[in-house]
Amino acid sequence: MQNKEDLHCKRLIHQSTAALPASQSQLAMANNNSVLAEKLAQELLWITNKLGMCSAMEEAFLQWSTATNLAAFSISAHPRVQGSLVKISALLFKEMAKEDFDISHQSRFKSLILWLPLLCYAMNGVDTPVLSASEKAEVERVLEKTISSLSRLDQEVVLANWLHDYTFSVSDWPNLQNCYDAWCDSSRKLI
Repeated sequence: MQNKEDLHCKRLIHQSTAALPASQSQLAMANNNSVLAEKLAQELLWITNKLGMCSAMEEAFLQWSTATNLAAFSISAHPRVQGSLVKISALLFKEMAKEDFDISHQSRFKSLILWLPLLCYAMNGVDTPVLSASEKAEVERVLEKTISSLSRLDQEVVLANWLHDYTFSVSDWPNLQNCYDAWCDSSRKLI
């Protein structure tokens, strides 16, 4: 019995250390990758701001709503990388709420499905907040307005995914409780 427990412990130790860098060069490479990812995220934020100045936010938004690999990577990215991606998402969501922003409901739906998890799970700045309290409140209002403009079925999908991510994250943002309650009330009236 003791041997089985020892083997199990050794296997767990091996599995947990297998992902660790084996040498200083691998550790340096991991740090360089993190720095490179942060630099690329900051450049992406800069490009997004420049597209906004050139009135090309619709194209930026379309690209953002199809960036599935980047969205998946963003959840486990370094907090500084997440910070830039949260800023880009917030900027694009705020642009989306403007009256003259001509984007399909499908693109709005896809962007919410892809990027709401990042907003829930991102480390939103320990020393310096990524977004101010007023910016967070504005993004919440924009998200609620956008979700409310979707079909009932799309609202259900987005809000169910948000609720799952929101309850399992340590963050209290974005709090879409009012939007969720409104959707529940309107759905009950249909029954």
